[in-house]
Amino acid sequence: MDDDGSTQQSLLGVTIVNVDAYMTFRAKSQRRSSLRSLAANLRSFLRYLNATGRTKDDLSTTVIGPTLYAFESIPSVVRPEDIKMVVEKTRQDHSKRGRRDYAILMLLSSYGLRAGEITSLRLDARHFDRAHASLSARRIRQLPPATDLRRLFFYRLNRRVRRDCTFLLHNQYYEAPPQLTGETIEVRFDPLDAAEVEIHFQGKLQGAARLVDPVINAGLPPVKRATAAEPESTGINFVELLNRKKEEKE
Repeated sequence: MDDDGSTQQSLLGVTIVNVDAYMTFRAKSQRRSSLRSLAANLRSFLRYLNATGRTKDDLSTTVIGPTLYAFESIPSVVRPEDIKMVVEKTRQDHSKRGRRDYAILMLLSSYGLRAGEITSLRLDARHFDRAHASLSARRIRQLPPATDLRRLFFYRLNRRVRRDCTFLLHNQYYEAPPQLTGETIEVRFDPLDAAEVEIHFQGKLQGAARLVDPVINAGLPPVKRATAAEPESTGINFVELLNRKKEEKE
């Protein structure tokens, strides 16, 4: 401060316009986190100036800094390819913790469970051998340790097998066993990887479906369904029996 008090006189003339102009100038070269620290320091300085009589008004309340949110560095929207990459990476981990993480990721990405519903799910890795899960303090059935958890989250759709032993799934044709021609089957598959499609009929696994080559399939003759054998004749002439019964009444 100069001896003549010129600096103090200049501080008495500080207004909101000067504070805003200073913050605008510094914002051009500062990150949001740095600008927030700068705003906090400026508030403290302005409160000090007012407390010591160097400014007429307390201008600290006029300093507006940026708002920083927890985990704001995490993208608000995750791209589908990023989700698929994370799920595939977790799928390669066959440890107990890896299988648990994969099951949770499938609940999030495929079944649309919300964060609150996931956090209420209790799956203790220490008891994973018994696969003891409880949802809202309610006990769920136990699964054997060798259970393939990935198959528990397979999509299940009904499809009718065509005359050429094929069925349509996601705009692609798959081959089914010939004995299932004309039947309605249940197909199960990983929603993130339809390369592996299982065929179930009347609750029993019939095998894996194979992707059809349209060129080869077009040259194959249609498969005829086996006709049921005709019942053996009983030797009874029902028309003759009815006529006799009619004559007896007359």
